[in-house]
Amino acid sequence: MGLNENKKRYYDLISLIESEQDTILEKLTGLEKYAWSIEKLGMTEEIYNSIKSLNEYIFNDVSRYFTLGEDLLLPERERVMPGHSSSAVMRTGHSTILNTCSMLQKMLEEKDNAEKEKDTLQAEIISLVDILQRHLHKKNHMLYHEVQTMLPSEIQNSI
Repeated sequence: MGLNENKKRYYDLISLIESEQDTILEKLTGLEKYAWSIEKLGMTEEIYNSIKSLNEYIFNDVSRYFTLGEDLLLPERERVMPGHSSSAVMRTGHSTILNTCSMLQKMLEEKDNAEKEKDTLQAEIISLVDILQRHLHKKNHMLYHEVQTMLPSEIQNSI
């Protein structure tokens, strides 16, 4: 379920974002599972289609998820706490992750190409999973903590 399709009510933006993270992490787990399956089963049609579908989902939802954070959380955080560098770190991480997803999309355009490049594809998927998991961990343990503890509740509620 994407950000725009989410029907639940959330008490604050952090709750919404954490829910989206859970969905993204679930899809990442599936992507990683299929990447390891390449080694055992080769690039079957099912594995190829599943990897392609999961990567597209991750790319689309991560793009919206990152935009939400960059448009709403980071500007308020920077206004209240100027001089901290975690915003720049987050934006750099976003760019790296989206570039990796985009590269995977190009590799997955044709099954024959994905078959030929299956070792590289597998390595890039595992890299994406690692980078995105670490990035989300940083957000949970750095950015969201800063937002919840340093931004006034009026600002948090308005976001």
